[in-house]
Amino acid sequence: MAGITVNGTGVNSGAASGAIALTAGATNTVTIVVSETGKTPKTYTIAITRTPATPTATFSFDGANAGKLVGTTLGMEYSLDGTSYSAVTAADQQLTATQLAGITATNGIKIRVAAIGSIPVSSVQSITITTGTTPSALTLSTGTATGKVGVNAATTQEYRVTDTTGATVKQDWTTGTGAAVDTTATCIAGDKVEVRVKATGTVQSSAAASTTVIGGNIGV
Repeated sequence: MAGITVNGTGVNSGAASGAIALTAGATNTVTIVVSETGKTPKTYTIAITRTPATPTATFSFDGANAGKLVGTTLGMEYSLDGTSYSAVTAADQQLTATQLAGITATNGIKIRVAAIGSIPVSSVQSITITTGTTPSALTLSTGTATGKVGVNAATTQEYRVTDTTGATVKQDWTTGTGAAVDTTATCIAGDKVEVRVKATGTVQSSAAASTTVIGGNIGV
């Protein structure tokens, strides 16, 4: 009479074995032994590779984990351009300022477990990125200090000051207070005050609206 075991557990001829747990992202071995009275048992070894589980990382532009791919681990890789991938170098990968600036709503963020040897790459996790709505340009007021301009931006907005060409930043992005405050930059007529909606969650900062400084905006 023939006897069959699968990973050491007996199985009736013609019947299915019990469920066999397969570790994701690893090569699993299933051993089948068939023995028959008076004959040498035959052993069959089957190698089964299970694709790694799809990552479930999270991302936010702001908050305690701003700019991090929370949930990523070594062995994963991420893409910000939709094509090329970079290896995760530390748990909860922190993106650089340059990388954050390069994130777009078109490409979003893609994360996957990298292929290792015979173990294939996992399915790709896609994090959708959207863009904030461009706000109306600010109405500037007269600054309270010499050379300063009054700015009233909402707390959900941020503003900056550039020179007359827009090429040189005189005051970098500053979060609005919801009340009129003076610029820290000393301004001249023709300078620009730009405002945009701040990035939050998976919504990136909006395009900026610009207001040109006039003489009457400048404190004396």
